[in-house]
Amino acid sequence: MRKVVLPAFTERALRMQEPIIIKYATYLMDKLQEIANAPEADGKGASININD
Repeated sequence: MRKVVLPAFTERALRMQEPIIIKYATYLMDKLQEIANAPEADGKGASININD
């Protein structure tokens, strides 16, 4: 199993994946900010649907 996944975590592979990771991290932060600023967010905590 380790030999199968190891190539995905080389320095070169991670560098190639960085734009994709940044894209999804930015998307997640934007969605969380949107939920936090929503009128129904009354400080009690918002429910988050990660599947959006």
